[in-house]
Amino acid sequence: MKRMHAGAAGVVLALAFAGCPATNSPDDAGPGDAPGLTDVPAVPDAPPVDAGGDAFACPDRDGDGDPDFACGGGDCDDEDATLSSELGPCSTPTATRRCVGGAAVDLECGGDTPHCDARVGQCVADACGDHVVHANEVCDAELAEGCFRCQRGCRGVDECPAGEWVCRPPLPDDPYGVCLPPTPAGAPNGTRCMTGDECRSGYCGDEGRCTEVATYECPLPAFSETQVFLWTASYPMTCHFECLHETECLGGAPCQLWEVNAGRLSGGALHLFQANICTPGAVRGAQALGTPCEAHADCASGQCVQRVCSLACRTDADCGPGAPRCVAEETRLSMTVAPRGSEFATPWPLNCRP
Repeated sequence: MKRMHAGAAGVVLALAFAGCPATNSPDDAGPGDAPGLTDVPAVPDAPPVDAGGDAFACPDRDGDGDPDFACGGGDCDDEDATLSSELGPCSTPTATRRCVGGAAVDLECGGDTPHCDARVGQCVADACGDHVVHANEVCDAELAEGCFRCQRGCRGVDECPAGEWVCRPPLPDDPYGVCLPPTPAGAPNGTRCMTGDECRSGYCGDEGRCTEVATYECPLPAFSETQVFLWTASYPMTCHFECLHETECLGGAPCQLWEVNAGRLSGGALHLFQANICTPGAVRGAQALGTPCEAHADCASGQCVQRVCSLACRTDADCGPGAPRCVAEETRLSMTVAPRGSEFATPWPLNCRP
């Protein structure tokens, strides 16, 4: 509240009394007075009040525009100009401090504004340049430089700083990755997912499993129903997981046989295997299970194995007429392909065969 100069206040008071009708209080009523008139303004019974500038104002000692909470304002610390009900610093990279109900409270950011910008103490969509490392940054630079530039590129998690880091594509179609902190409470690689937010890596792969960038090496199988490979024809270059039936693929994608690279050196050369991989966007044909085919696109199952329409399977129950047996039969797509190593459940992928 603006202060009024003491002299100006006296003038206003005098004008107010001059223009108001006389009062008929006990203090000014006497036998010698003319009816309805007073010699001087009435004097109230209350003690005299100092007409100084702060007499009728709620104090704002720190000048932040928010009066003291003790007299009706919102400022819980009227000695700190950086803290009020409208102003406050970032208490963490994701929370801002404000006065609420007379106390300093940390308010978490979220939604479309998950970061607290240390320059203004406000929740924003991107706090690049505030000299604080946020969850979407590996380092921080001036806004003119852009924080994306200081994210470290990677071709696998082994190229990221030691500690809890993942290597994931900054955009779904990027063929490379950047080192980023993991998503808190996200699921590990191999877990089924619908969006990257569900994954520790922050990336949900084409076959609906959490994964991350791995140009050179993918981990060994983590559990029996999943085989881990690098599919060299895929972008971005990520670890992919073998499907054991088309029902494991998202959006009706077929589970198709492909040549893949496990990323482990064998005798000085990359060891190539075969695996059934979910293939989004693949074309399905009209040929029934067990009928002749030349390519995956000929078959209704989207799977052609050794020129017969097949189906990735777990047991015979997944198969049907024309190809009733679920077997791990040798199916070389090229002369460089070898049986899978002992770390895998079967030396060849399981498919329905005549």
